Amino acid sequence: MDRLAVFDVDYTLTRRETQVELLKFLIATDFKNITHLPNSLAAGLGFILGLHDEKKSKEQNLKMLRGITEDQLDQLGRTFMLRGIRPILYQDGIRVLKRHHREGMRVILNSASPEFYIREFERSPYVEKAIGTRFEVLDGIFTGKMIGRNNKGDEKINRLMEYLDGDVIDWENSIMYSDSLSDKPLMDKMGKAWLINHKANPHFPVMRWK
Repeated sequence: MDRLAVFDVDYTLTRRETQVELLKFLIATDFKNITHLPNSLAAGLGFILGLHDEKKSKEQNLKMLRGITEDQLDQLGRTFMLRGIRPILYQDGIRVLKRHHREGMRVILNSASPEFYIREFERSPYVEKAIGTRFEVLDGIFTGKMIGRNNKGDEKINRLMEYLDGDVIDWENSIMYSDSLSDKPLMDKMGKAWLINHKANPHFPVMRWK
C-alpha cells in the first residue's frame, strides 16, 4: 500500500498568499496591470462582506487574464513559480517535503489556489502531483471561469480521490500538513496531520516553519 504526504500550499509551504503575490507580480511585470487592482480589491472585499462566494471572487480576481492564450498562461505559470513563489517558500516545509519523498511516500500538493501555476510544483522531482482549483481554457484561450468547485474542504478529498483513481492507500500511515482547519475533512482522513504556524488546537499538533 502507498503512503501519502499531502501538503496545502498557501501559508503552509509559502509565507504569503499566492494569489495576492500573483497580482503583485503582474503589476511589477507590466505596470499597466495596476488598472486591474480596484477589481481585485473589490473581489476580496466582496467575499469578506459575504456579497459573493469564493468562486465568484476568484473568477473576478483573474479577470485580468481573460483572453490570453494557453501558451501564455503556461509561460506565466512557469515564470511566476520561479520569480513569485520560490522566494516565499518556507525552507522548513521544503525540507520536510523532501524527507517524505526520500522515505518513499507519495508527495501530493492539494491547494485551493489556481492550478495553472500550482501545477508548476510538479517540475520538482520531489512532488508527484499538484492539485489546484481548475479554470477553463476554451479553444486555446483562458476564459477565467472556474471548472467545478473551489478546491477547498470536502472538495480536496474529491479531487485527491479522483487523482488516486482506486489506488490502495495506507491512510493510517499517511500524513498531511496545512495552516487551516478548513482542511480538517482531509486531515481527519490521515493517520497524522499537522497544523503549520497555527495557534494551539486540541485536534492537531502545531509545527512552526520558517
